Amino acid sequence: MRRHAWEGAWQGWRWLSFSVSAVLLALLAWGALRALEDAEETSERFVVDVTLRNLRSGLQLAMGEAMIEGRENEFASWVGSNPLRWLGTPPGGYVGTCPAQAAGLAPGGWCFDETAGELVYRPRHGMRLRLASPVADPADQRLRWRVEATSRLPGGRITGLRVQSVTPYAWD
Repeated sequence: MRRHAWEGAWQGWRWLSFSVSAVLLALLAWGALRALEDAEETSERFVVDVTLRNLRSGLQLAMGEAMIEGRENEFASWVGSNPLRWLGTPPGGYVGTCPAQAAGLAPGGWCFDETAGELVYRPRHGMRLRLASPVADPADQRLRWRVEATSRLPGGRITGLRVQSVTPYAWD
């Protein structure tokens, strides 16, 4: 059987169009994956920010209630305590007391370090997370907060508390 000259060109054209289509699909898939990663990190940032806002609001409500009931002397015992006590429910990934080994906290996990008196969060996504001081292992970034006294009376009595970041950070 005799082949025409245009049949070889047609076969080449089909392979070329298939290759270009495959490359375009791969680029679109890569772009979609990058967009999903960005959305995941943005939502993680949002969850952390909302959790902190709720912690701070809960602390303010507890302080107001204690003041109304004349229990301001309790404020000193609240310094360094677990701020999650003022939330109705703990955030997802909360494991309670921090594991003995620092690497034991899973990404996206929260725990309370009783020794340091700090709430700890290990981010899942840290591509746009910047810590003020560099850490030895960038893959093991941890964010920490602590309940601290903001004001004291001359006798040393605490009159104000806040949930303060121990590890300054910023999400770009």
